[in-house]
Amino acid sequence: MTKIHLLKKQILIIIGLTLLSGLIFAGQASAVFITPANLDFTAKPGDVIRGKLKVGNSETTPHQLNVFVSDYIINPETGIRKFIDDSAPRGLKDWIELDAKSPIADPDEKVDFNYKITVPESAAPGTYMSAFLASATIPANDDEGSRVGVAGRVVSLISLTIEGDYNEELSLKSFKLNKKKFLQGNIVFNVEVKNLGDVKTVPFGQITIYDGNGDLVEGVYAITNEFEGKEVVIDRKDEIPVNVSKSVVMPGTTHTIDVEWKNRDVATGNYTAKLALYYGQDNTKLEAETDFEIVENFTLTELTPEAFFKSSLPISFDIKLQNTGNQSVEPSGYFEITNIFGAQKKRIDLTKEELKVPSGEEKSLNNLIWDSGFALGLYKANLYLDVGGNTYTKSATFWIISWWQAIIVVLVLLILIFILYKGVHGYRVMKEKIKIIEKDK
Repeated sequence: MTKIHLLKKQILIIIGLTLLSGLIFAGQASAVFITPANLDFTAKPGDVIRGKLKVGNSETTPHQLNVFVSDYIINPETGIRKFIDDSAPRGLKDWIELDAKSPIADPDEKVDFNYKITVPESAAPGTYMSAFLASATIPANDDEGSRVGVAGRVVSLISLTIEGDYNEELSLKSFKLNKKKFLQGNIVFNVEVKNLGDVKTVPFGQITIYDGNGDLVEGVYAITNEFEGKEVVIDRKDEIPVNVSKSVVMPGTTHTIDVEWKNRDVATGNYTAKLALYYGQDNTKLEAETDFEIVENFTLTELTPEAFFKSSLPISFDIKLQNTGNQSVEPSGYFEITNIFGAQKKRIDLTKEELKVPSGEEKSLNNLIWDSGFALGLYKANLYLDVGGNTYTKSATFWIISWWQAIIVVLVLLILIFILYKGVHGYRVMKEKIKIIEKDK
């Protein structure tokens, strides 16, 4: 078999394996790498674009590098790309010429692949899409081309917008809260849009928040900076920006932009979020709004000593807190132990950081310990928490007494009972004698 036939066979195998995979993602970790990961061009009909790709071997052994062009289609609802062997309606595969070579590269070696894009004079205005697919294969070890396998594949996405009188049209399908994340205490707005035009677009805008009285909630968006390993709020804005990452919506596709409301500091109650979204050269405006309620539902579910009868110290206590609301709760408070006369024997102040309970979660504290001092008798453990001015309390009683102490206490009680019995009995006998004496008179 000639070397040309062997090369053709290898390329066909690579293409087949690649297309069977169906889905390839830019920038994924692999045995091969390609740069740049994205190519974005603007051109006029008749223009010629030339460029260079760098493809490298990330393996520890020599591998054969291959690059070819493929169009792809995007699922209009999920946005998932599927690479195809044929030409796509908005593909530019047929406009691209690429170096026809499959060099064997040593580990970490980079190889240049030149390409040329020739835009036809008849090309209609709009955005076209294609991709360079690169793979690394294990070289054949005999003339028959056996042991050819794909070790890895990566992609460089191509986007080419042809200038002219193209149609820009973006539809706002929905604007709503992500309910699942909302129940977890995270306020995330889902902005779902569909590109009905023939050119890609990058929408942008802002969300403003209004309270139940229709008043603007100021300072809803916190601008932070890292200081000593922690995020510190350095400024606040009245609008939450939309599409900060500048996500692109390709023609004919639906895309959801997630907008998270971070570092919020608002009271519980009813709110309205208003969206102003812009797109296109003329900054066409789309508007929508959605209502939601921020609630707290905090419960102090449990305060339990490790045992209701303990012979001696130390003794520990378990506390369980539950938050079924949609806002994180940061109680403050303290834990104390008192004797039967109400005298405080132990106090532990609890910080907000210790007591913080995210929305939809339960928190346990088991580090509350009474470990020193004299203890004998019946005691009461009390927990006092404050959540936004509301007080939550929980109590539990327990004994600290050893067996020999218990025996002594029982004996003392028996003696007291006996003395009481004798006193009552003596009183009754004396009373009867007095009655008899009075009767004899």
